Amino acid sequence: MRLLATGGYFDASGECFIDRIDLDHGTRERLLSFTPPEPHRVPGKGFTGAAWFDDDTIFVCSFDAVWRIVPSTRRCTGRLHQVDFNALHSVAVDHATAQVHVCNTGLDSIETFDLTGRFLGRAAMTPAWFEAARQRGAAVLRNDFELVRRAGWEPAPAPAPAPVLVPPKERGQPLAIGTALSTGSGVLTA
Repeated sequence: MRLLATGGYFDASGECFIDRIDLDHGTRERLLSFTPPEPHRVPGKGFTGAAWFDDDTIFVCSFDAVWRIVPSTRRCTGRLHQVDFNALHSVAVDHATAQVHVCNTGLDSIETFDLTGRFLGRAAMTPAWFEAARQRGAAVLRNDFELVRRAGWEPAPAPAPAPVLVPPKERGQPLAIGTALSTGSGVLTA
């Protein structure tokens, strides 16, 4: 079995790589090395998740961008970036829907794009109050998620007591439609 492994170096270089690993033969081959241009070069970070787009094109995540790479030429042919990309970890190509899904762990979300790179939407994994606080510049702790997780279902409020209907007065006459009922000591009377 052969597979691709993404990675980087824990140094100041910001170099990323993709290796081809052959488990049957116990070999590893450097498929390509790539150093992202500034401002995308992040020391200690490398490539994370990757997905094949076609037979010779890979989409691969770095810290804040998705790179389109052609392994046969060892060239980067495009970059997908948004200013709020932060700690990207995975990418998936869905040819059935013509969409690319990017795991943006810095925002706890899945970003969705069409195949041209046009943004289609975001599925957030955090509550709106958390994102609003973060956008205001507050340092929101993940421990605050416990408040949301603990919310759960609450018991329904106790229903109002069921009315007790008193039969019509002794005369045996039914209540007329529209007869006003009054409550006295919790019992409905005509």
